[in-house]
Amino acid sequence: SIFIVFLYIFLLLKQGFYSRAQSFDGPMFKVSTTGVNGDNNLDARLPDAIYNPVTDQFLVVWESDHNLNGKFEIFGRLVDASTGALIGTSDLQISLIAPGNARYDAREPAVTYNSNTGQFLVVWHGADNAFGLDRGEFEIFGQFLDNNGNLLGSSFRISDVGGSADNSLDAIEADVCFNVTSNEFMVVWNADDTDQAGIVDNEREIYGQRLDGNGNLIGTNDFRISFMGGTGNNNFQTNDPSVVWNSVDNEYLVVWDADEFIDGRNDIFGQRMDNIGGLLGPSLLIATTNASNAEDMDMASVCYSPNTNEYLVSYDGEINVSGFNQAFTRVVSSSGTLGTETLISSETDQGTDQEDVVSIYVPYSNEYLSIWRGDEPAFGTAVGEDEVFIQQIDRFNTTIGTPDVRVSNCGPDFDNGWDVFRTPTLAYASTSNRVIVAWEGEHNVNGMVNGESEIWARLWIPPAALPVEFGTFDASVINDYVQLDWTTYTETNSDYFIVERSKNGFDQWEEVEQIIAAGNSVTLERYSFIDDSPIIGRSYYRLRQVDTDGSYSYSKIVSVIIDVKDQSFIYPNPAEEIIFIEGLADNRITIYSNMGQIVNQDIKIQYNRSSARVDISLLPTGVYVISTTYKYQLLKKL
Repeated sequence: SIFIVFLYIFLLLKQGFYSRAQSFDGPMFKVSTTGVNGDNNLDARLPDAIYNPVTDQFLVVWESDHNLNGKFEIFGRLVDASTGALIGTSDLQISLIAPGNARYDAREPAVTYNSNTGQFLVVWHGADNAFGLDRGEFEIFGQFLDNNGNLLGSSFRISDVGGSADNSLDAIEADVCFNVTSNEFMVVWNADDTDQAGIVDNEREIYGQRLDGNGNLIGTNDFRISFMGGTGNNNFQTNDPSVVWNSVDNEYLVVWDADEFIDGRNDIFGQRMDNIGGLLGPSLLIATTNASNAEDMDMASVCYSPNTNEYLVSYDGEINVSGFNQAFTRVVSSSGTLGTETLISSETDQGTDQEDVVSIYVPYSNEYLSIWRGDEPAFGTAVGEDEVFIQQIDRFNTTIGTPDVRVSNCGPDFDNGWDVFRTPTLAYASTSNRVIVAWEGEHNVNGMVNGESEIWARLWIPPAALPVEFGTFDASVINDYVQLDWTTYTETNSDYFIVERSKNGFDQWEEVEQIIAAGNSVTLERYSFIDDSPIIGRSYYRLRQVDTDGSYSYSKIVSVIIDVKDQSFIYPNPAEEIIFIEGLADNRITIYSNMGQIVNQDIKIQYNRSSARVDISLLPTGVYVISTTYKYQLLKKL
């Protein structure tokens, strides 16, 4: 409608046009092949993805009843990061639980990559009779794969909730990350674990387990991370943990949603942990329904920026009107300090939802990318027609670029009979500079029918990085010198900085010095320069940043004032032919006769920064007044 078009234009203007190019690398493509097209009895669901820099490939994993209706196993597929081409075995089966027996399942996979050994680790929750578990008795399991997607050994059990053969207790919703420094994995999950002191049945908390690089359990078994409402009270429930490793401080942040206040509304919580799983300080209340004016907050996820040493926590919140969810993010510092909460989705129709928000950090452009699923009539869907959307966010947690860019196209537009389901995922490829976005959805192509869910994906090209992202740039006067200090957050192919100075800040910029740049950096760089021959009075400075290819950009302009303090002086005096004037604030010299007449036409002046050479040989003998910007001085001409 015309209203939707105008609303979209308004949102563009509100956001501001973003100069860096961003685009999709081709259309969406199908990753999974569950059964035959046209069979909606079998489904592929809940994808996760990770990048392998050795092969420049993604591994996408999911759950599917590929072989037997209603019996779910974990499957995967390698995807070329530069082209999106599918590689290797189609629907590689990763879990193998009680073949042919629909009583036992593997569900909700998560995947990470060990860059030290070149191996993937996939984790999931499942009931496996090979480990003495009963139907519905879910525990956390893991399986290693090599770079080419080949299984390494057998699956192994990670959690130990209430022993075995007791399906009243379970561990679900696993997540995993890899610690490069310690060569360890951290696995977290949600469980009601009565093996823990004082825990009662259905008292769900967040637990964790360290694994060494080979998958051996190390440290405390099933250590407890969350303490929602203390111990022994099952009115408090936790859900959907997410974990990320902090490479600067070698620690972790785990986030989840929970109803700690028994008001029927979930809030977002977090817990910092050291590299061996020790809790660092109390839990963090990251987002609360009261502060956000929301009715409920769910599906927390977390990513990490080593450039700023900060976390970005993502979640959805139900705003005021029941059923109207929107997407949010919040920065959390490495010490646990909370930044400003940002509403990142732009749909305003209160009959819609934007849910299941997931974010990653993209070092190439030093920004975050967030995705979610939702129905957004202002952006090309019907109410109830869920699609995947993406939003760029800068390191200050401010939305940038085009708002709510639509990623998926599942089924006909404005037809809510075709949908994207549950939580999408994304991963970044550093070699190819591509992001894969993957999701579960229905699509009406190649004979596929409504209700037939497969895993789809699309490649996104992040915007080109700015050559240099400036931080601070300050000028200060120290003992009549000017000291310049500046920082950069990121540098890409940066060659050097030129310090430039001007008397008016508009033109007449002169080069003062060249400073060698760091070149390529994603950490904070500090620079300093002292101008020991500054301009007297007010002057202006800027930096010209020059790339290795010769292109350049400018910093902001800063100014300082050097007090005059009668610094200009004349010598020799008396003089016969030539005099010199030092300490000039600018190029303004006027000479008056003893009758008050200007006699500049009879002299020749040569300026050199803050000094001048004046030829007075044509002036008659006598006394003259020399006026500079800030003082008058007498000159005796011989």
